[in-house]
Amino acid sequence: VLARAEEKLERKYRLAAGGYNLERLIKRVADHLGITAEEVMGRGKARQRVEARSLLCYWGNTELGIRQSELAHRLGLKQPAVSNAVRRGERLAREGKYTLGA
Repeated sequence: VLARAEEKLERKYRLAAGGYNLERLIKRVADHLGITAEEVMGRGKARQRVEARSLLCYWGNTELGIRQSELAHRLGLKQPAVSNAVRRGERLAREGKYTLGA
């Protein structure tokens, strides 16, 4: 358990050292899904937009350590919606074989 926690922390620092922040993450998600950064951040329930926000919430929260409340604020969502998006994003990343990179 300790080794996994240390690994996760190292990955977070490696991503931060590689210049990853929320803005770069938004661009990365947009590139993965072939949409614009504005579409990632926009409102609506179009399938591709929901998938984009889900990946953004998952990677932002689990990989970069951004609080769900901050993601909710930036995306104009409620915190429970972000929590659901994190779970959806995890599934999408696994099934779609998306990787954040480092």
